[in-house]
Amino acid sequence: MLDGSNDSAASFFQEYNFKLKNVYEKFYTNRAKIIAEERRKASIDFYQSMLNEVKAIHIIGKERLESVFE
Repeated sequence: MLDGSNDSAASFFQEYNFKLKNVYEKFYTNRAKIIAEERRKASIDFYQSMLNEVKAIHIIGKERLESVFE
């Protein structure tokens, strides 16, 4: 299961790693920087939650397929 860090095809994980992950350092005003920093943890938590969920489903699916073909 890929986390999007080396993907070239569009996906949520690829978009997060190439666009959203580093957007928080690019705000100019002090207020924008404060708001961005407040949102950073929620963004990271959401990414990790989605990645963990997809990985778990991938592992379960792989195990089920292997049991079918044994």
